Amino acid sequence: MNETEQQLILKNLQKLRHKKVLNEQNTKEIYNYMHALAETHYEPAKRFFINCLTANNVVWRLNAIRCLGFHYNLSEENLVLETIRLRIVEDPSSLVRLSSASVLGTYSKLWPDWALVTALESDPCEEVRKTAFDSLLQIAKISPLKIKQELEGIKEGRIKPSIYEVNRIISESGLSLEPLP
Repeated sequence: MNETEQQLILKNLQKLRHKKVLNEQNTKEIYNYMHALAETHYEPAKRFFINCLTANNVVWRLNAIRCLGFHYNLSEENLVLETIRLRIVEDPSSLVRLSSASVLGTYSKLWPDWALVTALESDPCEEVRKTAFDSLLQIAKISPLKIKQELEGIKEGRIKPSIYEVNRIISESGLSLEPLP
């Protein structure tokens, strides 16, 4: 995809952004356009995606989080990461909260990350709590194999995603991290 095509796609997205109501066709176009730009790491689209993080419509928020978190490097984007943290604790969509928790597992440098702890303790959706659990273990630098084993324990019902379990795993791993409150 060349830059002219990227510019045209971004203009189409900007037009769609002004629509008050989205139909199924619009939703598909938004997904396809946003992900096409993100997959090429088109920098001018990044600012557009950041603005979409606080959109009223869930379609924009969800796709923005996924595009930013999975296609751009956010490691130095503290304001963007803080906005994503707010999505975890405030967004009515469990898909947005789940995607936000996953992105923070990759990019958060905070220990403990307050938004992930909040989600782990109180999110009404089990999948969001499980993702927050996974992300906290990633931030703590627990080995991927150990994380996989613990997630299998959740799946099998041997453990539940909780602060107690995160602290147990950190302790067993011999890490000198502050325990979660």
